[in-house]
Amino acid sequence: MPSSLVGAGGRRGELVRAGRGSVGGRRTEGGAVDKDPGTKLSPRVTEQLAAVDGMSPVEVIVEMQPVAVPSSGSRGERVAAVKAGFERELRSVAETIAAAGGRVLETAWINQTVRSSLPASEVLRVAADDAVAGIDLPRPLSPDVGTLDQVT
Repeated sequence: MPSSLVGAGGRRGELVRAGRGSVGGRRTEGGAVDKDPGTKLSPRVTEQLAAVDGMSPVEVIVEMQPVAVPSSGSRGERVAAVKAGFERELRSVAETIAAAGGRVLETAWINQTVRSSLPASEVLRVAADDAVAGIDLPRPLSPDVGTLDQVT
């Protein structure tokens, strides 16, 4: 669900940022984000890492920090701004993944994720990148049969 951010001038609505899924740095009492990269791992990733050798490659979905969306401009201009922001953030994360011995398999600017493969022992290194909001395992997509039956 989208959430409004308070801009530098203190006015609501200057920037809008899309919400993220279930993983990410946890908030501390003062509202700051906990910098422990382990908090960015989903329980499924933690289980997977415990079950494999550190050199085993694991496929993960790296969820990027949401890119600020301008509240003004045409739809095309706002989309272009999000794409450009994602590409900027992606560069540093892709470099971190490569330095960790991994590789980027796919990217999706629309939900700001990166599918990658990397050694299990290096997942926390990638999670430590400030541009990373969370890391999860890929989830297979399957059609909702009830919904398809309703479409005619």
